[in-house]
Amino acid sequence: AAQEVAEQRVALLSELEEHRRQAATQRAVLERNLTTVQRRSVSEASNLAQLQAELVAAEHRAAEQQEQAGMREQRHEQWASAYHRVVAELREAREAEASAASQAFDGASVEQLKADLVDARYE
Repeated sequence: AAQEVAEQRVALLSELEEHRRQAATQRAVLERNLTTVQRRSVSEASNLAQLQAELVAAEHRAAEQQEQAGMREQRHEQWASAYHRVVAELREAREAEASAASQAFDGASVEQLKADLVDARYE
């Protein structure tokens, strides 16, 4: 019976040693996987930080472009307003000039008609 107990003890110790080797192997595999996951996490965190920086830069550029577009639109509106004002002033000046020319022509025509009548009388 003592020998049977000794054989069972050896078998159990052998089985225990096999479980320890398997556990060590599994631990090594898990540690490698953990290291890989940690490296990926660091890499992904770095990529995320880079993407966030690019997003901030893109938002900044978009805000600048929107501001520039607003300034261009404001300048265009100012230019259009000035253009319409100048066109209206030119129209008024032409109308005033045409009116003055018409009145001068009418006055000259009346004077010419009077002169022609006077000349016709003396002929």
